[in-house]
Amino acid sequence: MKKNNSARPIFLWMTLFFGLLPISTSMAASEYQEQGKKNSPDSWLSDEFNHQWGLAAIGAHYAYARGYTGKGINVGVLDEAVTNHFEFAGKLKILSPDDTWNYDKNPDTGIISFGAHGNHVSGIIAANRDGKEMHGVAFDAGLITGKYLQNPYNRTEAMIQSNARVINNSWGVRPSYETDEHGKPKRWENGTIKYYPVTLQDLTNYVTPIKDDLDRLSRTPIPELDDYTTRTAGLLRAARHGKLVVFAAGNANNYNVTWLHAGMPYFFPDALKNYLSVANLTRENAINVSSTSCDYTASYCLSAPGTKNSRYWRHS
Repeated sequence: MKKNNSARPIFLWMTLFFGLLPISTSMAASEYQEQGKKNSPDSWLSDEFNHQWGLAAIGAHYAYARGYTGKGINVGVLDEAVTNHFEFAGKLKILSPDDTWNYDKNPDTGIISFGAHGNHVSGIIAANRDGKEMHGVAFDAGLITGKYLQNPYNRTEAMIQSNARVINNSWGVRPSYETDEHGKPKRWENGTIKYYPVTLQDLTNYVTPIKDDLDRLSRTPIPELDDYTTRTAGLLRAARHGKLVVFAAGNANNYNVTWLHAGMPYFFPDALKNYLSVANLTRENAINVSSTSCDYTASYCLSAPGTKNSRYWRHS
């Protein structure tokens, strides 16, 4: 098993927290005049709102009409590095600004592509409602971000010590898969990768030898330089410190179960009240064929729009 550093965002889950968020109207840009009005859900259905299909699917405009926009709440994002952008103006705190950008090099062409997954995820969560292109679910929320993927330095403890109320993780472990004679992944008729099956018993066999270590390591501050087990324990530590830890169920197809990161409460029940696993729904309100299902995480799992979410905005 290896960490999947290119997991797709599979959530529009911030709707859960609208019932906890105080009243506000966003004024991200001084020239923007908000058309949304209290007690008028349809007044929030701007072009910017409609650019992101998941907002209507979760009834976000009804929450906005009641005054719930995310004001006063900070959402943490552990992902690829997040970069400054006008859609994050006035709300972005990067825990370690000196962390380098994520990038991948195509072994065949040598072309380097810079990672935008952290920006994509953060935009879906809280991009400003400013009349431009699209906005996030909780557009008035603050963002606290840390580069977690492809980073030798673990930013989890810094996130735990921040005033983030929620910590989102749109990444996960990618199972092994079948390959062809060229080393490329084989695919099913529906286009998904032919992952080898991952069962709850496989996960239990993995966790059992390290469970005591995870418990012990989660009870002390997580060092920046750590090993894989310690890094995993940081997620348990975050839940035990009252952070709501949100995890993508994964992109390993419906027949597989999610790995430990999203499954932590199954092995550590005290984390249950502060954990959420999220599966990916299509526009047709069906689970995406590539999405890992809730399965054993059903008691703290939800399914939410996550297929073909808007690619947030053009780069500035």
